[in-house]
Amino acid sequence: FGLMASAAAIGGFIGPLAGAGLAASIGFRATFVFCGLVLLATVAVVLWTERRQRDREQPEPVATA
Repeated sequence: FGLMASAAAIGGFIGPLAGAGLAASIGFRATFVFCGLVLLATVAVVLWTERRQRDREQPEPVATA
């Protein structure tokens, strides 16, 4: 529980700091586009790991002759 709380606290610090830096340097619209791209990348990683896990759990078909 302690590690999870620490990671959440660090994310709560770095996220707004990075968002503000991105908005100040590039613009506010770029911040939203960047966040959307990060979320799409997260979805892709989750789907990829789920597919790998599902393929790993399925047993190999047994060939009968």
